[in-house]
Amino acid sequence: IIIEAQFSSLNFLRIGDFYWNEGVENGLKLAKNIQNHPILSKEIIKSIKIDRGLNMIILLADDIEILVGKDTSDNLIKLTNVHEVLSPEKRSQVKYIDLRFMNVVVKTK
Repeated sequence: IIIEAQFSSLNFLRIGDFYWNEGVENGLKLAKNIQNHPILSKEIIKSIKIDRGLNMIILLADDIEILVGKDTSDNLIKLTNVHEVLSPEKRSQVKYIDLRFMNVVVKTK
């Protein structure tokens, strides 16, 4: 899994310097939650992206985005309510799944 965490430009970093930010830490926690998730643990994860606002997006191998947001634990639970959209028959029509709202949004292609 590639974890991409955006941060403001840092002019003082040099090659070989170590940098850690909250986005990387949150991405690692999300990766651990994915391992224990009944649906996502069976998926091939291409990357986890964390924006400057610490919102997280999971990109599946077939380029379906799962917009998790900041509240990863509660929002990942919602995925079990719409798991049928990730079935082999339906997943080719899914562009993204947005878990950030009370009612999950599934955007089709």
